Amino acid sequence: MATDTHAETLIIREAPRRSLRVYAGVVCFAIMAAAMAAGAWWMNHQRVQLEQQVLAQSTQILELRERLTRAEVALQEKTAALATRDAALAEANKPVLPVRVTFRLAWMGQGHVATIRNVTDRPLNVIAELREPGKEDVRSLSLALEPNGTTEIGYAQGWTITSGQSLTVAASGYRSVTVFAP
Repeated sequence: MATDTHAETLIIREAPRRSLRVYAGVVCFAIMAAAMAAGAWWMNHQRVQLEQQVLAQSTQILELRERLTRAEVALQEKTAALATRDAALAEANKPVLPVRVTFRLAWMGQGHVATIRNVTDRPLNVIAELREPGKEDVRSLSLALEPNGTTEIGYAQGWTITSGQSLTVAASGYRSVTVFAP
């Protein structure tokens, strides 16, 4: 029985050591759980801050894109205005087409006859365009004018020119001439 007593003493002495180990394990587990919870809270806090930063930067990017778009539109408008002004300036700097246009009543047929006279000593190739006021219809004819020569356009050439119609004579390198039938 002496052996049994000794075994009981060992069991009694082992019991407090086990409970101390269990207690130490529980404490360690609790500390680790608290540390993990704190780490999770910190990571969540960091995630929220990063989301707020991303949102703020996205808003800033959208505002910058909007400003860029407005600046691009303004630049395009100014470029178009400049191109229009340059084209008008280039047109204004061209010499006037050296022709004289007059009208007379047709001797045979209806309407008027337009007389186009080249007032230079050089031949001119021109385009004559007849327009009806308020309409999109345009009739055009290519003409070769001899030096100091004249050409007539009217009923005999298949054109009926009536009062209010405009006749524009144009040639490359010159400002066009526009006249209205009486």
